[in-house]
Amino acid sequence: MAWKGTQSDCLDGVLDMNGDRDCQAKFELLVHPVTVAATGGGSGFISSTPGGINCGTNCDEDWLHGTAVVLTATAGQGSEFTGWSGHPDCADGALSVTEPIDCQATFELLPPEEYTLTMSKTGSGGGTVVTTPGGIDCGVDCTEVYTEGESVTFTPIPDFGSVFVLWKGTQGDCADGHVTMNGDRDCQAKFDLAQHTVTIDKAGSGSGVVVSQPTGISCGGACSSDFDHGALVVLNPIPDPGSSFTGWSGDPDCDDGTLTVTADVVCTALFD
Repeated sequence: MAWKGTQSDCLDGVLDMNGDRDCQAKFELLVHPVTVAATGGGSGFISSTPGGINCGTNCDEDWLHGTAVVLTATAGQGSEFTGWSGHPDCADGALSVTEPIDCQATFELLPPEEYTLTMSKTGSGGGTVVTTPGGIDCGVDCTEVYTEGESVTFTPIPDFGSVFVLWKGTQGDCADGHVTMNGDRDCQAKFDLAQHTVTIDKAGSGSGVVVSQPTGISCGGACSSDFDHGALVVLNPIPDPGSSFTGWSGDPDCDDGTLTVTADVVCTALFD
C-alpha cells in the first residue's frame, strides 16, 4: 500500500489540515510464490495452468493472491506419477494461491515388462533344450517368463542316437539360438535321428543281388545306404541263376541279415 496526492503532506499518511487536501491510497494484490519439485526414484515433468511452471526448466512462479493454479505431473518413460505432497492444498494438484506454497510430485520407476519364452521340439529325433539364464529345461519345463531386454541363450542336448539340426521360430531372433526378450518368443529346436551307413560286400564263386527293406540298398547297383538310428533293416539276398546264397559274414549283427542300425555296419553276402 502507498499514499500519494496533490500535496506532499499526503505521502506519510499524516495531514496537517492547513488547507484542502486531495490524497490517494493505493492498494495492490499480494503476490505469492508457488514452488514445485520432483521426488522419488523415477522421472517426470511438472507444468502449470496458467503457464509459468515447466519443471524441467522453471520450477517456481509468482501468482497474484487468489489465483487458481492447476499443476500437471507427466511421468517420464519407464516411470509413473504416484501423487502430490507438501502443502495441504497440493493434494489434488489444484491450488488456490493465498500464501506461499511448496508442492512435490512423486515419480516412481515402473517394474520392467515381462515376456514369455516358449520352447518346442520338432523332427524325428529327441533331445533337451536348456537356457542361460536358467528357467527352461525342455524336457519338462518348456516355458519361462523373462524381463524386458533380457538376453537368453539356448543349449541343445540331443538324445543318444539323435542330432541337433537347427533353431527356428515365429521370430527370426530364434535362428541363432539366442533371443532378446523385447516381446513374447516362440522358438523350436529340431532334433533328427542320427544316420548310420550300411554297406554290402559280396564274396564267393557265385553271384547275386542284395536288396534291403526299407529300400535303400540294391546291390547290384547301390551297395550302401544311410538309415536312421534304430532302424530295423532286413537284407534280402537274391542269387543269380546257377548260384546260391550260402550265408552272411561281417559285423556281428549281420549274421541273420536282420540289422538294428545303431552304428555303421559292413555285411558280406556269400554267393557260391
